[in-house]
Amino acid sequence: MRFTIPTILFALSALAATGQAAWPQAPACPVCVTDSVPSSESWTLTVVEESGRTQLQVESSGGLRMLCPTLSFRVAGAEQAEPVAVRPEGKQLWFSRCHPDNACEGFQAQADSATRGADGETLTLTGKVQLCLWRKGHIDQLRLWRDPYRDILATEQVVVNLRTNKLQSYAGAAVPSEGRQPLPPYTVEPPDVLSINAVSMQPKSAYRIEPGEVLKVQITGDDENHLLAGEFTVASDGTIDLGPAYGTIHVAGMTLAEAETAIRRHLKRSLHAHVSLSLSQPRSRQQVSGEHLIRPDGTIGLGAYGSLHVAGMTVAQVKAAVEEYLGEFADGVEVSVDVTAYNSKVCYVISDHSGSGEMVQRVPLTGNETVLDAIANTPDLHLVSRCRIWVARASEKGKSPLLLPVDWRGITHCGEMATNYALEPGDRLYVKKRVLIPRD
Repeated sequence: MRFTIPTILFALSALAATGQAAWPQAPACPVCVTDSVPSSESWTLTVVEESGRTQLQVESSGGLRMLCPTLSFRVAGAEQAEPVAVRPEGKQLWFSRCHPDNACEGFQAQADSATRGADGETLTLTGKVQLCLWRKGHIDQLRLWRDPYRDILATEQVVVNLRTNKLQSYAGAAVPSEGRQPLPPYTVEPPDVLSINAVSMQPKSAYRIEPGEVLKVQITGDDENHLLAGEFTVASDGTIDLGPAYGTIHVAGMTLAEAETAIRRHLKRSLHAHVSLSLSQPRSRQQVSGEHLIRPDGTIGLGAYGSLHVAGMTVAQVKAAVEEYLGEFADGVEVSVDVTAYNSKVCYVISDHSGSGEMVQRVPLTGNETVLDAIANTPDLHLVSRCRIWVARASEKGKSPLLLPVDWRGITHCGEMATNYALEPGDRLYVKKRVLIPRD
């Protein structure tokens, strides 16, 4: 027996369809809501039990209330598209606009209730929502690979634009797409690394010199020629070495004025000179400057000055907090703060190898990374075009997570931005290999 390629594809398509629960097809509806409710009004759909029958209840903003077993409505300005058909299924609403067998754009959805906006273009689905959007050129591939092209699950609400047949928002927030938007100020968290530089930090008036500090010494003669100028580190024994011509002088424990007088007296033994002394690098500044890892408890170490909690602050807030904290120990404190290692904001790329297990890779987020960025930064991924991809986004405790499917062909072949979502910290980008027949 010989099989042609169309026969094989038809058989595979039928085999795939038998293993998946089909969406119920909404029948043609005798009631047209567009004709019954003024187009300038919004209206809400719910499922009610009336006289032992499950019916749709339509309530408009103008006070109109209708009960009907099924209904349909057209979108203003989109007369070429199929009308939206609605019917109750159990206690939920079922929507259909162009069944996936037809090669056109449309959607199918289920929800607890729905509200159409007064503009007639948007439909807000609330409750536990399941939505499938169908697009041209993907129907055959969809049926062959036996999984929905785009599934979106949300707990609170989903807004569909009926004119463009695209997801407009979910859970009250706009869909995060590829469009680059300014990000809010970055908040530091463990284990980010901060770079702090003490620009200005002068010791208190009663400050005394300690080992490890750097003194700036300038010695001039009577003819104002510089005999010596440079920076000298206070040794562990409390002395500074001015070279073989002038020897060493003990200055630890002295104030700057006392140390300057001591150096002058020491030099008078061999010459008459003028001495200028200043503190170039106080030990306090040395302890503050450098890279600081944010500890698991959210603090950074500032040497002898103790620890300061900075987790959850922006860079500007960290700068202000450090300056205020160090102001108790020094005068004229000014520091610069920057993030040198963005370690706390990450997403996870999880790839399924169809029976060979799953691999998880951690991808740092430093800005407006999108799905395409994350996949490009994951070198071990291959043959992505043959995979089903979606973003799983965690929600608040007690609520279902949000699944945002990715149209890989649309992103790469057509340059579409709709499903090239901007990733958020904690997102899981799942790359699952497609199979014709799932494994048991």
